[in-house]
Amino acid sequence: MLSYKLLDNIAKEYGDSLYLISSDVIIQNYEELLKAFREVYPASYIAYSYKTNYVPQICKLIDGLGGFAEVVSEMELWLASHIGVDSSNVYYNGPYKKREYVEKALLSGVHVNLDAEYELEMVQSIAKKYPQRIFEVGLRCNIDIGQDMPSRFGYDVASGELQSAMERIAETDNVNVVGLHCHIPFRTLDTYKKRVRAMAEILDMFPQQQLSYISMGGGYMGKIDEAMLDQFSFTPPTFEDYAAVVAGFMAER
Repeated sequence: MLSYKLLDNIAKEYGDSLYLISSDVIIQNYEELLKAFREVYPASYIAYSYKTNYVPQICKLIDGLGGFAEVVSEMELWLASHIGVDSSNVYYNGPYKKREYVEKALLSGVHVNLDAEYELEMVQSIAKKYPQRIFEVGLRCNIDIGQDMPSRFGYDVASGELQSAMERIAETDNVNVVGLHCHIPFRTLDTYKKRVRAMAEILDMFPQQQLSYISMGGGYMGKIDEAMLDQFSFTPPTFEDYAAVVAGFMAER
């Protein structure tokens, strides 16, 4: 248990500025979240967001538990490789990617989720450079769930951008779309229900598309102490609540 004496002793050894991590708590939360999802949909996996906290020990801990790495920058790509994460367990998201890193990621087997028009053109150029290679990519879907401000990221579904991106990639012989990704930074259960409904409509748009993964994004709340519950304007969902909606949708489809 934390106490002033313990913290004082740690500060004396390491200095006044410190970051204290409980591996046991991380492991427990990870396993409880994954268990909740896999009880509904066994093919569920957790991709840990490096940008949230990229302390290497935490990233290595998640990798050791079988979790994936979700990265959005060159530094995070380097970190995943540096600590030994297998390239096939890395998912490269984010709205800004340099060609040299996208090329390296694709060649090494990293899952790259394209976010914008320039990235699509970049991948087509890379594919042309390596005609003997088959490249697999994902597309970030910009969905409208009634939020006040539309997202600036991903291929807009309503305007036909996503449909156009699918068609253009289909015209590129050695590039296949094998994944769909969406992310909206809301935590309530209702927003997840809207998220999966939007994804269901997208899947219906492309019934022949052979997908190997669907990423429903992040934003899941952790366990909330009872003393903090009255600070929320809504009832914080449990891991099981999220699983019933998201994993339930996957199991149904």
